[in-house]
Amino acid sequence: MGDTSGMGGNIGVVGSGRSFYVLSLFVLNIGLARSMGAESFGSFQQVFMFSALFAVLTLGVPETMYFFLPRLTAEERPGFLGQTILFLWASGCSLFLVFLLGATFLAGIQGNHSIVSNLRAFGVYGGFMVASAFADPIFIIFQRVRYLFSLSVLHGLFFIGMTVWQYASGATAAALFTAMAAFAAIKFMLALLLVYRMRPLIGDIRYVGVKRMLFLQLSFSLPIALSTTVDIVSTWLDKFVVSIYLGKEALGIFYVGAMEIPFVADIPRAQLASPPERHGGVRGTGKENLPVHREDDLAALDLPPRVRRPSHPARVRGGI
Repeated sequence: MGDTSGMGGNIGVVGSGRSFYVLSLFVLNIGLARSMGAESFGSFQQVFMFSALFAVLTLGVPETMYFFLPRLTAEERPGFLGQTILFLWASGCSLFLVFLLGATFLAGIQGNHSIVSNLRAFGVYGGFMVASAFADPIFIIFQRVRYLFSLSVLHGLFFIGMTVWQYASGATAAALFTAMAAFAAIKFMLALLLVYRMRPLIGDIRYVGVKRMLFLQLSFSLPIALSTTVDIVSTWLDKFVVSIYLGKEALGIFYVGAMEIPFVADIPRAQLASPPERHGGVRGTGKENLPVHREDDLAALDLPPRVRRPSHPARVRGGI
């Protein structure tokens, strides 16, 4: 039995949990920027922005679980799960070693050697986050989404609590990253414990799987990892460039300005489903003027009236 009623319920639970996490991350960044100031917040982000590496170091393996797990027999499943957990644990250890051994270099290229110890503490956080990446697919596929919701909300509450803690006490970045490392270790152990609670459903996990299955899994995952890497580079390259060439204070200012308000990016996509008469069609389809009205609606959310450009009808020639 699943822990919600039907697919719609599952989607709502997973979506609300992840939405809360995304919102908490926004609160963390805005709260720390306000309480720490541009220079200290920039120094914090010179470490925290390396979280972009987490998705790369999973090598697309969690995504392959959505394909393989529903297709495996009850006999094949325990070995597959065991080898996946071991692989992600090894990837997490590799990430930790990258930060442990490369912290001096990563700090040096950003011109801020004071963040070396913070990078190493962040490596512990990142290692456990990568190692626990097995949990989400298992909870979703076997319909234990309440576990996923609980971990997402717990992580979000931790970020909010960390924001309040820093604002109230002026905690240093070193203290924040140490707390993050400890939390990630706890979250990893909780995820593993919850998976073991599911043994009647998934079987006794075996950590010695079939090598052929591992190679097949990697043949699926590596193209996903490559696609993820390209997406992350396109998203984070500007911040790394600012940090390397302009320094921590400039990064602190730029990072806040470059942040996207959560869920605003989904508004244009949602507007595509709105009635055509809302937008006034040039050629009778109702979609030609959509980009113009869409921009006006988004500007109304975050720009004062004097900054927005005057609204005017689009002149579209030749159609689309």
